[in-house]
Amino acid sequence: MSHIYDYFTNPSEFSVMCPKCENEALFETPSDPIEKQMPSGGLRIIRNNVHKKRIGLYKCSSCGTQGKTTISWPNDAYYKAEIKGKLFWAWNRDNVIATLSFVTSKHRDKKDYPESLKFLMHLPSHFISAKNRPDAIKKLTKLLGNSA
Repeated sequence: MSHIYDYFTNPSEFSVMCPKCENEALFETPSDPIEKQMPSGGLRIIRNNVHKKRIGLYKCSSCGTQGKTTISWPNDAYYKAEIKGKLFWAWNRDNVIATLSFVTSKHRDKKDYPESLKFLMHLPSHFISAKNRPDAIKKLTKLLGNSA
């Protein structure tokens, strides 16, 4: 069964695993297309399944390598962890910080995180449910510790 987490508009820059040293690398690719919606003239973002290959440029600040590459998202995501049998992934460190803050908060209102609202709105309840919360906190904390 697909979930809204599976359909996303990708940002133009996000974190991937460096193909050479496996540290965090910045990956740049064109954002998902936006098309003009008729007759209103408004814009509509074309949502794509995130589980796909993407071609773009990467640059690793750890080993200095850069170049053109093809990634398979979310397999090549730098910020990913299995939480109680489901894959959590995030576009970047800020998404992980916001998710951890949200999960540990007593008052969980996604609107309190305007910079990560779009990401949190797509986050499956599996990652924030009370029964999975301890594992989520542990894994998210570890993700942030590995990227410090």
